[in-house]
Amino acid sequence: MAETIYIGAMFKSFFDFNQVFKEYCKRTHQVFVMQKSVKIQNANRKTAQTPLGKPHYAEQLVYAYILFGCVRGGIHKSSSKGIRKTTSHKSGCEAMMYVRGDREKGILEIRKLVTDHNHPTGPDVTYRKADRIRKNPQKKKDQAQQSSGRTVGVTELQTMVKSVIPPLTNDLHKGQAGRIGIIGGCQEYTGAPYFSAITALKVGADLSHVFCTKEAAPVIKSYSPELIVHPILDHVNALAEFEKWLPRLHTLVVGPGLGRDPEVLKTVSSVIQNCKARGIPLVIDADGLFLITESPELVVSYTNTMLTPNVVEFQRLFDKMIGERPAQNQDLAADTKLLAQCMGNLTILQKGSEDIISDGNTVIMCSTDGCPRRCGGQGDLLSGSTGVFYNWALKKSADGTAILGPGVLAGYMACRLIRECSRRAFTSNGRSMVASDLIPHIHQSFDDIFV
Repeated sequence: MAETIYIGAMFKSFFDFNQVFKEYCKRTHQVFVMQKSVKIQNANRKTAQTPLGKPHYAEQLVYAYILFGCVRGGIHKSSSKGIRKTTSHKSGCEAMMYVRGDREKGILEIRKLVTDHNHPTGPDVTYRKADRIRKNPQKKKDQAQQSSGRTVGVTELQTMVKSVIPPLTNDLHKGQAGRIGIIGGCQEYTGAPYFSAITALKVGADLSHVFCTKEAAPVIKSYSPELIVHPILDHVNALAEFEKWLPRLHTLVVGPGLGRDPEVLKTVSSVIQNCKARGIPLVIDADGLFLITESPELVVSYTNTMLTPNVVEFQRLFDKMIGERPAQNQDLAADTKLLAQCMGNLTILQKGSEDIISDGNTVIMCSTDGCPRRCGGQGDLLSGSTGVFYNWALKKSADGTAILGPGVLAGYMACRLIRECSRRAFTSNGRSMVASDLIPHIHQSFDDIFV
């Protein structure tokens, strides 16, 4: 019998798809549930409000896109009590299917399909939800253990975090704790690359390089003698200059103070491609995300990439990759996971009142206390610290003992640290707090959280 559900399969209506899908699930003994969807009425209504003139979805499609997940799938959430699953009976199965409507062709198409389950499937396997967890503390604990399989509590999370951080010993030599590069800095923006680079040093990197334009270099150098500043971003032989330094870097942060000069962005595109060829991990923020939104193929499926969008940047990237803007205040965790999957399982760190991190397999949230101030520069501290943690987490993942993916773990560590720094800075400075007020708190915050 020819397979009816596969990547690239097309259907003229949702009714046709649903009939085939039900028969497929019955025949293969898989149970999928709809996790995320957008109906065509809502999608067409949004289209009518924009001047882009996109065609409407055909009525028979019913949905603009649908994300199905295994009934035993689930996300994790972090809080003061560690990482835990949001629904106790779920086991985190990664089997899923993504179906998307095509405006032009008027069809539904299966864009992604994962059928590798982390649990048995078959006619004798049941998918009964766990019993409701009662208020009795001991019974609640027992039921959670029975129904959720494995959870990651605060103690285990702290152990994972501490195992990532390299110990300070007399045997180390300069550079072993991290050589971080920052691409950014132009005439208008000199503070952002400084904040990112100095944070990398304060978190624990040994060397921090800034690759900026010629006009920005003297200003950035004047901020700190600890930074190594290269005025090559707008150099006529910029790529040749970068080739001298890329082999020495452990991680490259792209975007703080980058600007949007077309020639500079063209150079950065080539640098990103060179980093991919060398396997250099990337953290992309700010105007680097503008470049990725314009040319997502630069990083799609390069899993050693972390994108750190704010709410607006996330919406633009989601629209580019999915075809619709995410619904406001509705299941941001599922949206983040979907975007990570559609970009080839790189890591997305969506900044907000709750920071959401996903590599397409795992989703965790960092919701510890921060501050109500939204002054510029805090995201640059986050990108710099992420660059350091990402290097450390990737080295730890190489030994095969990590439970969380390196991108997810590094993103969580960076969010946790910068939130604590901002909380302390706001306590001291209140409404007058600015980004530079966070830097003196990095050391003590790091020790209190991670040591």
